[in-house]
Amino acid sequence: LEKTVEEAWTETRRPVHLIGHSLGGFVARKVALRRPDIVTQLISLGSPIQAMEAHPAIMAAARFVGKRVEHFGPDESRARRGPGICLSNRCECRAGGGEVLCPPPSVHRAAVYSRDDGLIHWRNCLEPEPSLNHEVGGTHIGLVFNPHVYRIVANLLAQAAAARHPRAA
Repeated sequence: LEKTVEEAWTETRRPVHLIGHSLGGFVARKVALRRPDIVTQLISLGSPIQAMEAHPAIMAAARFVGKRVEHFGPDESRARRGPGICLSNRCECRAGGGEVLCPPPSVHRAAVYSRDDGLIHWRNCLEPEPSLNHEVGGTHIGLVFNPHVYRIVANLLAQAAAARHPRAA
């Protein structure tokens, strides 16, 4: 993802907005932490922020996918990632450690969560600053189909754009 974000910024010279669902939001957060110079916004949908706790079956699936990516990924990708990937015992990043790692204030953040998520405990999906959290109804998978979530995301994207380009009064 980091390489894709870098390519998008190189091609457009415009800040990148990241929207991630579930563990995709966890990965997007890592990119925002590493590249706040080119990431302007991070919106997490049902993503673990407070802790890497999820249903054991979900964590097992995530580890399986991580191992497949590590094994079959291109050599240059493996070299860029270093010796380990997240969700493995060899991960060298601090993002999976229990502490909440926040990108700098230049990266606009928001979390969309549901108390009825069913996979990720809703409290683990919360940003430390309460005003950045947006509660919706629905299930974990349902977050990506929920019209209310789309309205929230659209408003957050518009707010970030307005903050970047304020209109003259």
